[in-house]
Amino acid sequence: MKISEKGLQLIKDLEGFRGAPYLDGGGVPTIGYGATHYLDNKRVTLDDKFISEKDADLLLRRMVPVYEREVQNLVKVPLNQNQYDAVVSFVYNIGGDQFLKSTFLKKLNSEDYSGAANEFPKWKFDNGIVIQGLVNRRKIEQDLFLKEIIKQEKQEMLNGYKTYIGIAISVVSALAAAFGKDWGIDWAGFEVAVTAAVGAIISVYGYLKKDPKV
Repeated sequence: MKISEKGLQLIKDLEGFRGAPYLDGGGVPTIGYGATHYLDNKRVTLDDKFISEKDADLLLRRMVPVYEREVQNLVKVPLNQNQYDAVVSFVYNIGGDQFLKSTFLKKLNSEDYSGAANEFPKWKFDNGIVIQGLVNRRKIEQDLFLKEIIKQEKQEMLNGYKTYIGIAISVVSALAAAFGKDWGIDWAGFEVAVTAAVGAIISVYGYLKKDPKV
């Protein structure tokens, strides 16, 4: 698996472009989209020249595979594309050494995907200080990581309800027919309508559960 174009754009959006060298939160000289080294592995210094967005994009595309190899070597469980992109973005930000020692990786390799996702928000500190930019970044990475999981959970929940809805409507329609009182109801259409309503309720519940502040 390789990072998608959406994944690369995610890293660009989260890192932001800086053409001139600067010190990151940890005091490390950085340039472009969070690069600390050039293509020749030379370290970025504050005396370096300005680079264009095109050069920064090229540098990012050459650097990201380094972090992808960390993910590929350390993660032992299957990932979908969204999860892979989120994890690569995460490792690009914290580094392979921190990823190796993380509870995130331990939980992920134990196939505890939800538990691993809950580790994202914990990585919000820089030198012991909560950084709002990291809080925002982790929320975006977490949401991307969970995207397919939430979708699958909603579908499984809906499928379960559909079974009971079908049974209930079948019983009611059979009783109505037995007593000669179908009330002119299109039972098939009624079942579709009820299922759609339940699906909407599940979606709202999932949204509120994900963000209880709403």
